[in-house]
Amino acid sequence: MCPGETGVGALAEKQEKRQNPQSRETLEQEPTRSDRKFSAECEQFTMRAMDDLDLDDQMRELLLASQREVQFELPLRRSDGSLVVFYGNRVQHDSSRGPFKGGIRFHPDIDIDHSRMLARTMTWKCALADLPFGGAKGGVNCRSRDLDRVERAAILRGYVDRIIPLLGVNNDIPAPDMGTNAYDMAVLFDQMTKYHQQEPGVVTGKPTELGGLSAREGATGHGVSHVTCLAAGEHDIDINGARVAVQGFGKVARVAARNLAEAGARVIAVSDSDGGAYSEQGLDIGAMLRIREDDDQARVADLAAGADAVSNEEVLALDTDILIPAAIEGVLDADSAASVCAKLVVEAANLPTTCGGDSVLRERGITVVPDILANAGGVVVSYLEWVQNHQRLGWSSDKVNNHLETLLDTAWNAMLEASRNHNIDYRDAAYRVAIARVVRARTLRGI
Repeated sequence: MCPGETGVGALAEKQEKRQNPQSRETLEQEPTRSDRKFSAECEQFTMRAMDDLDLDDQMRELLLASQREVQFELPLRRSDGSLVVFYGNRVQHDSSRGPFKGGIRFHPDIDIDHSRMLARTMTWKCALADLPFGGAKGGVNCRSRDLDRVERAAILRGYVDRIIPLLGVNNDIPAPDMGTNAYDMAVLFDQMTKYHQQEPGVVTGKPTELGGLSAREGATGHGVSHVTCLAAGEHDIDINGARVAVQGFGKVARVAARNLAEAGARVIAVSDSDGGAYSEQGLDIGAMLRIREDDDQARVADLAAGADAVSNEEVLALDTDILIPAAIEGVLDADSAASVCAKLVVEAANLPTTCGGDSVLRERGITVVPDILANAGGVVVSYLEWVQNHQRLGWSSDKVNNHLETLLDTAWNAMLEASRNHNIDYRDAAYRVAIARVVRARTLRGI
């Protein structure tokens, strides 16, 4: 029996042990302080690739260091007249391959360490997808749902004012991230035009009326489903009828689950922070999404009639062909990885696997498609928006999605070639390709 094998009977026995962790918003890829301990561990993924490439100490130091980091205060006069001081940051990791690219997130726990880690990861993600960008990341330690629209706008405009010398269409291009959205990018764009005139490429993830792409919001989930199909084909898993479990039901998870169901996969489980729904016959994802559109606060467990309730821990342990962790960071640690029964794990969330979990999955022979490829669809379409803005042309969703799939195909093939040539797993291969490209760019520039 597979470790952690879970069926309807076993699920029922676990009902009493179920916990109710964070809010639904939290499960949709929000970090928590308790997860931060693994941030340093994730540096080991980079170090493994550096060892494999036999880089000298000087180059290692350059690659790990940020080119620029800034922190600043953001005082806000609340609508009720009270004054609160928030703090923002921006980390620009590497510009050897092009302008900095990365999101702005709103979350109470955002700090410079977390932004530093995510900026570095964005550098590798852009390099693997062969985009002409380097990594950046930043945010403000506020919670979106605690702010009204006027307060959000004030924070965003203040954020731009603090770091405007660092931003620009060919310098650093922000995008939405956790806790921010297209309308926030519209505010950023408006504020930046006061310094950069009418240049739409200064921000991506904008509303379509301001030069954004209609395909942008679902791009990450679209990329996840596309890469999942590539990986399934490589490992002799027929996606038509394949059993898929998705931890999460946020923007990324919903699109990925819908696309895979439309491709013929049997999505047997999805979840939110309150738990999830499981059906061995497969969930009706389309029907669940229609209900969610009418009631965005409905629990996943209430969206699927006749399905069994499951916890998020149980979703990870289901006996299935493909597991897609699409929720929060660090869910696959050494303990939970020991219970994974999937043949293939596709990382839709940012850094869902700790180094300990990664080692366990490798020892057990479970194939993992790393996040820097699996969830790269968002930054790929941000790049396409940036290109479109430069050309002052409008692109159809079909054209955008075709370009997205082509770029992901190229990245997949580069990773696959490195994996075969060097007899290494997909994660090490992806990091090897990405870091080698950054090293090459730095070397050509004489650094």
